[in-house]
Amino acid sequence: MLLFCEIFLVGGSFLLATTCLMGPDRYIVLIYENGLLKIAGITVFTLLLTYYFDLYGPRRISESWEIYFRLLLVLSVLSFVLAGIVYFFPDLDLGPSVLVVGVSLLAIVLVLWRWAYEWILGFPMFRERVYVLGCGKRARSVVEILRASRAAGLEVVGWKGESEVHGRLDRFAAELRAFRSPKSSIDQIGRAHV
Repeated sequence: MLLFCEIFLVGGSFLLATTCLMGPDRYIVLIYENGLLKIAGITVFTLLLTYYFDLYGPRRISESWEIYFRLLLVLSVLSFVLAGIVYFFPDLDLGPSVLVVGVSLLAIVLVLWRWAYEWILGFPMFRERVYVLGCGKRARSVVEILRASRAAGLEVVGWKGESEVHGRLDRFAAELRAFRSPKSSIDQIGRAHV
């Protein structure tokens, strides 16, 4: 969902900037001068930058402010790269000030979208409930990662640690049957091998 919305927002920002600034010539710029292809290239490059700056890896971001810092870093790198491309290859420009307005719109829209995305993930109905079935270091690390990262959209509702299970498979099987019942509120059961 996050990726598809960001594709729409990036492409839409530059498309809106082109439409507003080019006026009646927008059809010529978008179709005959390959404006749609240029916007698609900018969109792909922007998404590669967001991937490169780990904006799709919620485990790696410890604080919420770090998301916005990295997002602004992506936008600044995008601005410098677009400026360099237009300087050396002026034919790749969409029109006068279109890239400036597009990046400015994109900055506002992406920051608002990331804020709204975090807010939406805070609702319990959008969080996936997970029961981790396992013990040992690997199970403990899975539980710690899931509890630490709110942006993953997962909520650990239960975990049987080493002290409660003692590595007995029959207790694991009983726990698994108990949480597979229709009246359970668990969406997924994660297993961590011992």
